[in-house]
This record gives sequence, C-alpha cells and structure tokens, in this order.
Amino acid sequence: KSKMGGPDRTSISVVKTFLLIGLLQLGTAQEILRLTCKTAKTGNDYFVLCLELIDSGPQRIAQSNKNDIGELGKLVKQINDDPTFTATGFLNNGNAGTLVPRNGQTNYRIDQQVASNVLGNIQFQHNGETKASCQIQYRPQQPVPQVYAATSLADHFSASQVKGMVQNGLDYSSDRHRVRQPPLNMVPGTELRWRALQLNRNACKRDKRVEVKRAVRVQYGHNILTMQFVDIRGSGHRQIKIIYDTSFV
Repeated sequence: KSKMGGPDRTSISVVKTFLLIGLLQLGTAQEILRLTCKTAKTGNDYFVLCLELIDSGPQRIAQSNKNDIGELGKLVKQINDDPTFTATGFLNNGNAGTLVPRNGQTNYRIDQQVASNVLGNIQFQHNGETKASCQIQYRPQQPVPQVYAATSLADHFSASQVKGMVQNGLDYSSDRHRVRQPPLNMVPGTELRWRALQLNRNACKRDKRVEVKRAVRVQYGHNILTMQFVDIRGSGHRQIKIIYDTSFV
C-alpha cells in the first residue's frame, strides 16, 4: 500500500523562512505620518537629523466623539500658545502628571503618564479613559553616530516643531475613522522619535544636497521624497520637509 508522503525538509524550511520574513515585516512595518529633516555639520562631517512621527500600531484607546475632538483642540492650543512650554515641556520636569489644563479642571486633560527625563507618554484623557496617545523618544534611534549619542531631541528641534508633531500625533490617534480590529475597536497610537544619519564625506564634496537625498532614500525608501503622507485633520504639509543649513548652500 502506498502511504501519503509528508512535506520534505526543504519545503518545510522554505515555509519557515517565509513565515519568519512575514513576522519580521509585520514587526517593523510602521507607517510614517510626518517627517522633517535638517542638515548639520560637526567638524568635517555632515549629517541629516530627522524628526519622524509614526503610527505605532493598535492600542486599547477609547474612541473619540465630536465633543472629545473639540476639547482636544482647546488643550493643544493651550500648549501651542504657551511660549514657556519648550521642547522638553512634555517631560513635565521628569514627573508624571497633567500638562494642561493648569486650572485644576481634570475632566478633559493632556497628561504625561510616566516619570522620565527621556520618554514622553503623552495621553489625551477624558475622566478615566485614554482618548489618544503619542509617545516621544528624546534619545536618538539606533544606530547613532557617536557625536549625537548623548544628545536629546530637544537639542536639535524647536519647541514649535515638537509641539506641531505631537499635535499631529494626538489628532491622528483620536480620529475615530482609524478604528482597527473590530470588535475590539482598537485605535492606533503614535510615536515621535528622531535619528541622525551620517553622510558620506567624499560624496558631500561633490554635491551635498544630492548626498542628503541619497541618505534619506536609503533610510526611508526610494519614494520618500515624493510621498504624500496621510491627511491628519487638515494639518497641511504632507510631504517630507528638508531644511538645509548654511553649510549646505
């Protein structure tokens, strides 16, 4: 009698390889929502510093209604309009607590959820419910050039840049149209982070701006310079922004 043969070892190995690749892709596929890059020179070396806002994946965040969205807008405006609220303001001097409002009302609020000097876990809260989330990584992403290893996001990006990105992050996370994984109705959180890309010194001697674009494509994909990012509540600029300093003229 003939017996039905099972898959050979080669077939099993191929299947395992494809499953592993699929899992790696799922684990690393994070949609870029906004991207701002700026050039910098240190000694004889040139760099591109990039501030990126990403979709950090589904989280257990309560859906926001129209009234919630209106209240979020009011709170974000308090932060944006406050000249004393710097790029490190979201760290709340290393303490967990409410950032706004500052009048003692806590029905609607924006909180820093953790006590940290390097991580912001910024949440829009309504009573006991989280309605939107944006984490902020103040340390650079790996790999990092040694000259930037001990520096912070706030050393390189302005308060208005950071506040604008956090606003986009909270607006994106609170959008009820982005609800995922029914019936759990999980909503995406966001993360703001930064990285330093070292440029090729010889390539910079030929054409600095060409080298900047090459480095950005290598990091973010070939179409990053023309990509249209997702609309976030009419926030305007939806393409990568590259700011060149005077050494790149």
